[in-house]
Amino acid sequence: LDVPALYENAQRASQFWAQEPVVLYDAVRESLPSRAAVAYPHERINALAARLGENDFAAARVEIQLIFRLLDEAVYDRPEMRSFFVRSILIDILSTVVSAMNQAHIKFKSYNDLYFETLYFCRSFPYEQKKAEIQEHVGQLLDVFEEGVANKCITAVQIQRVVQENCFSPDFSIALLADHFQVSIAYMSLQFKKEMGENFLDYVWKLRLEKAKRLLQESDLSIDEISVAVGYVNTSSFRRKFKQETGLSPSQLRNGTEML
Repeated sequence: LDVPALYENAQRASQFWAQEPVVLYDAVRESLPSRAAVAYPHERINALAARLGENDFAAARVEIQLIFRLLDEAVYDRPEMRSFFVRSILIDILSTVVSAMNQAHIKFKSYNDLYFETLYFCRSFPYEQKKAEIQEHVGQLLDVFEEGVANKCITAVQIQRVVQENCFSPDFSIALLADHFQVSIAYMSLQFKKEMGENFLDYVWKLRLEKAKRLLQESDLSIDEISVAVGYVNTSSFRRKFKQETGLSPSQLRNGTEML
C-alpha cells in the first residue's frame, strides 16, 4: 500500500470538497501529473532487512545509500510531498535497523541515545535541515550493530558443544541454537554453515542417524523407543527419514540385512 501516493491524491481531491462531498477519480484525472509518482521503496526496505538479518553490513550500507538517494530525488521532484513521504521512509529505515539489532540481541542501552536523537531528527525537522546528521547517525547505528556482532564471534567448538548437549531433544532447532548465542536465526544459520561446513539440519540428522544405528545394533530398545531417543517423537517420520538415508528400514538394519 503506497500511503504517500494515496495521501497526495487525497490532497488533490480535497480541492473539490466545497462543490462535492464525494470526489470520483474521473473528476480529478485531468489535474494529476502525467509523470509517474515516486514509488515507496518497499523492496529496498525489505532488502535492507534481509541484509541486516544476514549481518551483511556492507550490502546493508549500499541499500541505505540507495534509499537516501531516492529521498534526495523525491525532495527535489515532489516538494508537495516532502515531509510526509520522506518522514515515512526515514522512520522505516530506522525501525528496520533497530528491529534487526533487537533480533541480534544487541543491548539497547548501547545505542539508545543515538536512536532517540535520530528519531527526533526524523520526526521534528525538515529532511534538508538534518539530512547530514540523520545519515551519519544511521551509519553509527550500523557501526554499533557490526561491533556487537563481531563481539559475539561463534566458533565451531562452541557450536559442537551446544549441539552435542541438545541434538537428541525433539525441541532442538536452529532457533534454539540462535537463542543460546543471542543472535538472529539468519546469522546463526550462516555462521553454522561457515564453521561446520554443512547446514544445521543435515549436521544434526547425521548425529541422530549414527546414534540410531548404534542403538539398533547394540540395544534391545524398540524402534519407537529409539526414535524418541534420537529426537523423533513421530516414529513414522523417523522410519521414513532413516530409510531414505540408508536404503533400509530400521528393522532391516537390526536384523542384519546388508546395506544397499
